[in-house]
Amino acid sequence: MVGSRSRTAEKSAEKSMLSQWKTPANIVTMVRIVLVVVFIVMTVMAGPSGYYNVPLRWASAVLFIIAASTDKIDGYLARSRGEVTDLGKLLDPIADKLLICSALVILSVFNELFWWVTILFLIREIGITLLRFFVIDKLNLVIAASQSGKLKTVLETVAISMFMVPMWVFDPQGTVWTNYYYIAAFVVMILALEMCLWSGGEYLYNVYQQFKSAKAESATATATEEVSQASEPEATSADSAHVVSSDSESSSGVDDMLSTLTNEVKKSDEAHAADQMVTGSPFGADSGTSSGSAPHSGDDEPSQGPIESGRRDD
Repeated sequence: MVGSRSRTAEKSAEKSMLSQWKTPANIVTMVRIVLVVVFIVMTVMAGPSGYYNVPLRWASAVLFIIAASTDKIDGYLARSRGEVTDLGKLLDPIADKLLICSALVILSVFNELFWWVTILFLIREIGITLLRFFVIDKLNLVIAASQSGKLKTVLETVAISMFMVPMWVFDPQGTVWTNYYYIAAFVVMILALEMCLWSGGEYLYNVYQQFKSAKAESATATATEEVSQASEPEATSADSAHVVSSDSESSSGVDDMLSTLTNEVKKSDEAHAADQMVTGSPFGADSGTSSGSAPHSGDDEPSQGPIESGRRDD
């Protein structure tokens, strides 16, 4: 069930990504990829330095310059129109690297450029591109291009354009100025390679710093969450203690009231007992005869007045 849901989500994500091709920025990017294919075909058909077809070599050189110049157009359209899409993020670096790497490989195949230069370029370009995809996918980080990376792109474009232009047609005899031209092109290519390796190392360092910062923020968030979870039982125990204290206080107040009532009852009983001892009668001083009247003797008959008056003659 979980696997089917994940596959369904992946298919929907792929479908939504493919539906993003209609934006102007993505259309420009796909046109650039098509131009790369056309550039490869034209350059191969023209042969080394345009030996088979000079006009076709000139056309491929112009096409390379146009394709390289449109590098910033799709990015500008996406940002200005608010149409930055996942498809564009995927295709834009692919179009850039396809153009540069294909041109370098063709130049090396035609023995116009040393292979070690091309191999170093390929290692850097492909490696950093794969790392960029990994950082975006796993860490959700987008690291902006540095100034050295931008300078590298400019130098790469200028150097490859200089190699692509068949300047030898203006000097079939190969005089000094033509040699100086290709030496200058090679110097620019070496400068581009140095900036390529430097910007690659700089990108690796930036990725490391970003990863370190993200890890530190994650650890801080985890520690904060643990502290908050640990403080909850303390608050609960404090509330319980407060409730217990309130209950004990109320119980103590009830005990005090009962003790006071008990003392009052004891005092009342003691006072009543003292009155009995003084009067000698269990009913107190008011129930005895008055001090002025003499007690009846045992020989005297009890008065029958009240009884007689209350009897009925038969």
